[in-house]
Amino acid sequence: MGKNWELGVRYRFLGAAPFTPFNETASLANYSTLGRGILDYSQINTQRTGSFSSLDMRIDKKWNFSRWALNVFLDIQNVLNIKNLTPPTFTLKRNPDNSFATSDGNAYNGQNGVPVYLENTSGARLPTIGMNIEF
Repeated sequence: MGKNWELGVRYRFLGAAPFTPFNETASLANYSTLGRGILDYSQINTQRTGSFSSLDMRIDKKWNFSRWALNVFLDIQNVLNIKNLTPPTFTLKRNPDNSFATSDGNAYNGQNGVPVYLENTSGARLPTIGMNIEF
């Protein structure tokens, strides 16, 4: 790019990661006391998340002086803003008053809750501006 300029590019691809699904019956029965779902250990790593890719870029400008150097940079991680899918979270559907919604309209009894699987995503675009001073 010219004298004292640097450009760096990195592309990452990660295949679909395995995960263990929830045991819905055990999760419903124990959710009010544990506050989380229970994994189904008879199905360890039988499901997979989606694959993920990311493009990172960094541009640097460096100035060299007699006793020190200044480096100013712009770094952008996940330039394409691709979301990374992670295993879902187990919870129960809630009523407007924050009580557990039930499949039969009666009070929650540990078995009649309505399970909800929340999709988890991560991976937002992350710009960083910085500088380094070297002596």
